[in-house]
Amino acid sequence: MKRMIVVGIVLLGVLPQSASCAVIGMWGDEAASWCLMMVPVGMQKTGYILCLPQEYGALTGAEFRVVGFPDGLYITQATPSPAANILIGDPLDLGCNLAFPTCQQGNLVTLFSVLVFNLADTEGNRVIEVQQHSTPSNPNFACPLITLCDAPAYTKQCVYGGQMYLNHYLNCEVAVQQKNWSAVKGLFR
Repeated sequence: MKRMIVVGIVLLGVLPQSASCAVIGMWGDEAASWCLMMVPVGMQKTGYILCLPQEYGALTGAEFRVVGFPDGLYITQATPSPAANILIGDPLDLGCNLAFPTCQQGNLVTLFSVLVFNLADTEGNRVIEVQQHSTPSNPNFACPLITLCDAPAYTKQCVYGGQMYLNHYLNCEVAVQQKNWSAVKGLFR
């Protein structure tokens, strides 16, 4: 009986925790208020890969990838946060592991800025999505994840992968004020 309890406790430390309200996503602004980015052909804009750590409050790293940019239609370049000291991989390819030397605290943590140049996409309606790394560092964590500020454990925590709409004609703002919410509810009556 004692062995089963010990094994159960040990397994709790290696199995993924359930996803929380935390999210890693790409936005059209540094304030994470626009999940829409309009980039006309021949133009460039900067988007941001941000983490909203929510109840965790802080993180020391992240592992994920961003998918959805069609090959040959866009040139993209991701630049890590100046606060990061370790980057393995590319978030816009197979995925990345990004680490910080100290806890990154706050409602928003900038992971990358992403330069997006539209070469020839006249169709639009692209969904850019954060997903798990193509080869997760730990197969028990097949999810976008953050590492918490609990040295020396640096606990991995699965988080939600956000979506951004590129050249999509959709208003993706979320109403959070009572006067705006009633208008949103009215759309579904």
